[in-house]
Amino acid sequence: MEDKQLYAKQLLQAVGGDIRAALTELKRVAANTVSQKKYEPKSQEVVIRTMGLQKQYKMGKATVSAIQDVTLAIHKGEFIAITGTSGSGKSTLLHLIGGLDQPSAGDIEVRGQNLRKLSDVKLSRFRNRTIGFVFQFFYLQPFLRLQTNVEVPAMFARTRRDRRATKSKATAEIVGLSDRLQHFPRELSGGQMQRAAIARALQNEPDILLADEPTGNLDHENAVAIFELFKKISTEQGTTIVVVTHDMALAAIADRAVQMKDGRILA
Repeated sequence: MEDKQLYAKQLLQAVGGDIRAALTELKRVAANTVSQKKYEPKSQEVVIRTMGLQKQYKMGKATVSAIQDVTLAIHKGEFIAITGTSGSGKSTLLHLIGGLDQPSAGDIEVRGQNLRKLSDVKLSRFRNRTIGFVFQFFYLQPFLRLQTNVEVPAMFARTRRDRRATKSKATAEIVGLSDRLQHFPRELSGGQMQRAAIARALQNEPDILLADEPTGNLDHENAVAIFELFKKISTEQGTTIVVVTHDMALAAIADRAVQMKDGRILA
């Protein structure tokens, strides 16, 4: 009951209190939920696997458990939404999957690599080649034009300039920003800046895209558009996408939603 009340409150806030718009959104979510019940992974290949994952932090003399015994399998090409309230552990789990943090116990396998067994240098190289990251804040360099912003990951990968340029134009096409490549970030809307951040994350053709609250700074219309874009990329590019969101209406757009509470995955 609490989850339903929270969902209704979030939905009304997202549509500015417009009851008719809320009902329209509910119908769309309901239709999508029905399709989720019939959902089967696009592939049987598991690209992300966590086993008995735990993460504790020291807070003074106390130990806080952010992640508790999380076991999860994500298949190639899946679009997964990790949901939960603030403090449920969803962002911590995403950071562990992305190798941005180390677990206190348990194992994480990404594309067959046990991340706990990689040195810092090998882990950094693996992340750059395998995983693209999208965050709530766009982190675009204000003094660089969009095309150069998109090419930044390829620069770290030491990709030739001509190949970087070709790829940046291709990713801009995917996210619908082909006509904005010579613009500066200040000349873009919030939705366009997040699309640019997604294009940047795709620059090295990663197998996996991880996004942490990517719509937190966007209005409802742009947020839905970003989630629909993720679904398109997953379907057309075969990219495995894992998105953290507190918005259950957006989570319904994904192929599958995984709900967390108190550091655990709810059955």
